[in-house]
Amino acid sequence: MTFETGIVIEKSGNLYKVRLDRKEACEGCHACLFSKDKSYMITEAVSEIEVYKDDKVKIQRISTSKTKAGFLILILPLLSFLIGFNLSNIIIKAVSTGNIDQDIIELINVLSGAVFFSLPLIILKFLNKSEKFQMRIIQKI
Repeated sequence: MTFETGIVIEKSGNLYKVRLDRKEACEGCHACLFSKDKSYMITEAVSEIEVYKDDKVKIQRISTSKTKAGFLILILPLLSFLIGFNLSNIIIKAVSTGNIDQDIIELINVLSGAVFFSLPLIILKFLNKSEKFQMRIIQKI
């Protein structure tokens, strides 16, 4: 686990938006590229303590390995695409009487692959919103 300091800029329900300034440890992350001057990033964090806008806070970030993150974001969707593509191909061959145009079969395979590709990304999106994977405000500074 690592800790960062930032400034609360907004409260939305039980989530707080916190501005984190760019540091040397940020090299390679590129999350700051979405800010106007590329010197900070904005993240969401939950808090069990009462904080207000413009409060300086310490947040806890759960570290994940780059290998694990790369697998979840890049490799898993690609593997899912291949599974969806091949699974639809197997099903079509099993139920087909042979009179389906090859272009239609390829289109169905690609669409099936695209659906399977998006499933891990959707699951990751919902997991990222769960409190287990969010940053937490642990101290008001």
